[in-house]
Order: sequence, then structure tokens, then C-alpha cells
Amino acid sequence: MFLKRIIKDELAFISLFFPRKKGISILMYHSVAHNNVFFTVKPEIFEKQMQYLKNHNYNVIKLSDLINLLESDKELPKKTVILTFDDGFEDNYSNVFFILKKHNFPATIFLITGLVNEEMNNSQNIMNLN
Repeated sequence: MFLKRIIKDELAFISLFFPRKKGISILMYHSVAHNNVFFTVKPEIFEKQMQYLKNHNYNVIKLSDLINLLESDKELPKKTVILTFDDGFEDNYSNVFFILKKHNFPATIFLITGLVNEEMNNSQNIMNLN
């Protein structure tokens, strides 16, 4: 169980340690909260990950900036990262927004529009999408 937790908490960061000659890493998250759902990162771990990006001078950009870079044929900046969140869980605001704001990092959230103002069970029946 301990090894599973370590692997899960660091899964999003694995690509940063294997840089490619060209390209940008996209770190995709779902939920940032205190529960045991596999694709959930605890807020304190997420904070440490964002601090790592800041301390190691990663260039965190918006997804739309990547599109503009690709369309302009400009060279992709080294150590560039995009942060995305799938599903639009409420904790993307309550636990993520202020950490991103603290570090001045943009992010893209992909909402399940059919579930806005609804509740969704995750894999452990924790209702956390509002």
C-alpha cells in the first residue's frame, strides 16, 4: 500500500525526469483532496509539486499558449509544462485555485458539462463533483 501511494503521488511528475529533445510536458490531474481514490493527489503533495516547478524554473503556460506556439513555428521553450484537470471536481477550486494563484501558474480545467450542478460518484463512491 505504501509503494502504491508513493507511485500514485509522483505519477504526474515522471515525465519531467525524462526530458525529450523537443516537446512540452502536460501534467494531467483529476482531483486534489484528502481521500484514497487512486487519481486523487493530496493538497500538500500538489503544493510540493508546484513548488518543485517554481524552484526548478519550469515555464508553466496555458494550453492556448501551446497552440499559439505550434501555429507560429517558434521553438518550444525548454522546461515548459502545461497543467490540466479533468472532470472539473469542486476541489479544483477549493484546493487547487489558491495554490496555482500563489505560484502564478495557469491551468486548464476540462468540465463534464452534462454534470454541472450534479453529483458524480468516483471509484470509491465519494461524491465530490458539484
